[in-house]
Amino acid sequence: MHKNEKLITIGEFGYDADAHLARIALEVEGIEACVMGDFLAGTPKFGIPKVELKVKASDIEKARQVLAQGK
Repeated sequence: MHKNEKLITIGEFGYDADAHLARIALEVEGIEACVMGDFLAGTPKFGIPKVELKVKASDIEKARQVLAQGK
């Protein structure tokens, strides 16, 4: 991803594995995605962290369609 592109959170997950599965589904469709906060998952010290899945703003609609198909 280019560092000047705006990233949009497309999903929040309680488990990092779920976020990474969604990321893989997007990448199979040619959509770059990244997972943020997965290093905090399962860390009681920080409460219940949300693992975020982010995509470029220009890919948001296609990403939503891909994720909707997987439900």
